[in-house]
Amino acid sequence: EEEEEHEEEEEEHEEEEPPAMEAVEESEKKKEEERQREEQSVVVEDLLDTPESPPSVWRIGSWVIATRRRDQKALLNIGRTFVALPLFWALFYQQNSTWVFQSNTLARGLFGWQIPPDILPSLNDLLVVLFVPLFDMAIYPLLDKCGCPLRPIQRLATGMLFIVFSFVLASALQLAIATSPTILSLAWQVPQYICISVAEVMVAVTGLEFAYSQSPPALRGMVTSLWYLTQAGGNLLVAAIAALELGSQAMEFLVYGLMMFIVLLLFLALTWGFEYYDEESSTGGSTGRIVEIFDNTGDGEELKVDGSL
Repeated sequence: EEEEEHEEEEEEHEEEEPPAMEAVEESEKKKEEERQREEQSVVVEDLLDTPESPPSVWRIGSWVIATRRRDQKALLNIGRTFVALPLFWALFYQQNSTWVFQSNTLARGLFGWQIPPDILPSLNDLLVVLFVPLFDMAIYPLLDKCGCPLRPIQRLATGMLFIVFSFVLASALQLAIATSPTILSLAWQVPQYICISVAEVMVAVTGLEFAYSQSPPALRGMVTSLWYLTQAGGNLLVAAIAALELGSQAMEFLVYGLMMFIVLLLFLALTWGFEYYDEESSTGGSTGRIVEIFDNTGDGEELKVDGSL
């Protein structure tokens, strides 16, 4: 009986030991978490709380995002250049609708073959493929040597001017179609396609590169998304413009060009004195930073520095 009692006491002692060990482990774990939180708070202060670049913190659900004020300023700065883009895309997409309708009224015969009217927008794709290397390797370097370099803002403005020219040509052609006693050739549409292709090279190609290079490294994904959002806005404007009843087709093309010209003037006013984003000077020789602090509990008790970009 004494041996049995001794064995029962040992078993009870063994059953009591694990909770005690768990309590010790839990206490050590809490101490480690407190130490990590202290280290993280120091890291966040080192990254953000600087006199020249005070942080701005946004909370979205359980996420806390802190960005440098310089990055916010750069984001707002580049946002000004996007103001004219929705209307530009709205006019650009007219080549797939109203310009095709215009092709239907032209003579489309070529060596006995009738060119489908909806195939002519493919000319734009071909011209862009030809113009991109031409501009990069010949036109832009030549302008640089002549002392007239085109910086991105100037390229965007020039491209918008070319799309104005394309709609002026489309309006003039539509007037000629209405007044000419004979059916005009489809070749008369080629000049307006050349102008709109130049506009695409100077706005679409330059603009996407500009949006990426001029945005803070940590916000480049957001800026690129905003760029594509302007295209979506252009598609919505196409529907709105189609609902307008502006009289004749020639007047409609002319009004489109006038609208783009007015928006171009607004674009020039907003981008006057544009400050180009210098990644090196903005970040002191290092890449731009964004600190994302993930709050696992949602109440700010446990914060982890997710990283810097």
